[in-house]
Amino acid sequence: VFTWSYENSGNRSLYQKSFSVKITDENETVFEKKFRSNDMRFEYKGKLLELHSYNFELCAVLSDNSEVKAKKTFKTGLYGKKFADFGAKWITASKKYEDRAISFRKSFEIKKDVKSAEIYVLSSSWQRVYLDGTALKSDAFLLPPNASLNERCVYVCYELESLKKGKNDIKILLGAGYNSYYVRFGWRWLKGKGMSCLLTLRYTDGTSENIVSDESFEIFDSKISYCDMYNGEVFDAGYSPSKLENAVEGSAPKGFCAAAEIPEIKVIKRIKPVNSFKFGSSVIYDFGENFCGLAKISLKAKSGHKIKLEFSELLTDEKTLNKHSNYKAKATDIYICKGGDREEYTPYFTYHGFRYAKVSGINKNVSEFEIEGLFLSADLKSESGFLCSDSTVNRIYENMMRSLRSNFVSIPTDCCMRGERTPCLMDSACVETAAIYNLNMDSFYNNWLENIIVAKDEIEDHGNPDW
Repeated sequence: VFTWSYENSGNRSLYQKSFSVKITDENETVFEKKFRSNDMRFEYKGKLLELHSYNFELCAVLSDNSEVKAKKTFKTGLYGKKFADFGAKWITASKKYEDRAISFRKSFEIKKDVKSAEIYVLSSSWQRVYLDGTALKSDAFLLPPNASLNERCVYVCYELESLKKGKNDIKILLGAGYNSYYVRFGWRWLKGKGMSCLLTLRYTDGTSENIVSDESFEIFDSKISYCDMYNGEVFDAGYSPSKLENAVEGSAPKGFCAAAEIPEIKVIKRIKPVNSFKFGSSVIYDFGENFCGLAKISLKAKSGHKIKLEFSELLTDEKTLNKHSNYKAKATDIYICKGGDREEYTPYFTYHGFRYAKVSGINKNVSEFEIEGLFLSADLKSESGFLCSDSTVNRIYENMMRSLRSNFVSIPTDCCMRGERTPCLMDSACVETAAIYNLNMDSFYNNWLENIIVAKDEIEDHGNPDW
């Protein structure tokens, strides 16, 4: 379905008399039709479009006989289909590897010039996809968004712009997510780590080819020996991953495929500490405000040196971390240095709610240490703002917006620090009006409503989610 609207020209008597649409694939016209209608909506019912990008061209005639033209590119997806329809298998490991991150790898040969290529990935864990060692969507975190895999399988599409003739390597790293440790009040994903992928190739000579997930994928361990949404991540920068086994075919999720259309989770603000002080042999950094996200560190240290980061919203009277509001979340990241040059670390498969970070391991073996807070949230566009002459009222508004954004991590959550982070309807209902006034929530809440629609069957079949 295609929709459009017009900017206000100041002439309230203008209206649309008719319009024509054209869908093209490069220079080839796939669909073209004229309509005598004032509808600003067009539902395509032509032939099934293949998986790639097309152009949508609109020409509207207004009541003064002037024409308005627009052209947009859109991409088709897998909605309503399954990866198996394209020959892609659901592959997994023979062992669970529940706590550590593992990667699925495959090398493939390209013998022609590539015109365009995409890879579609569905996984039962948060994913990070690499082409020839370079991360795709490197500025996005915690993909894919949460949904019930028994009812609705949300996949992620990646553009492959640097494919070359010859050998190419694809790696799909799977970490934590909404797995069996996620509380029962939300949509839990499948146990173990599994995925399906479909790599579509269009060549300049007009031919095409698909590469799909199957038993030819190899499974490797990773530098991430532990990861969990609540408890944090352990990353050994000096470790060299090794092969664990070949992938095996598993039971695919039952849900229908849907594209991840909500704004991706990104760093919406970088926050420097406003203060730091010693507590025993550790250093506590105060970022001045509570927020949802991660701490990025950079340093020089010897190989094997360990840096431990712990997080909380509060301090005790003794000026150390008060983790009471974390509930059961340990909120601890550990980085083991590779040594040599200056190195940086940002966790992949966790997030925390915090104001304070306690860092242990800063000693004579460490130099040039820096820390920065990364505020993570769905990348929602601001629609309005508020400012007045009273600084206290302004601060209340800022706190409210920070609280909203801290709980928009693929689903509207009840908190970002506790061992819960669930999409309770009652919690969401309290802030939805404020969110819609201030942010463009269209795609975010559309995704949320789709999840709610399938929740009835999920509750009846599995008792999950429980709200």
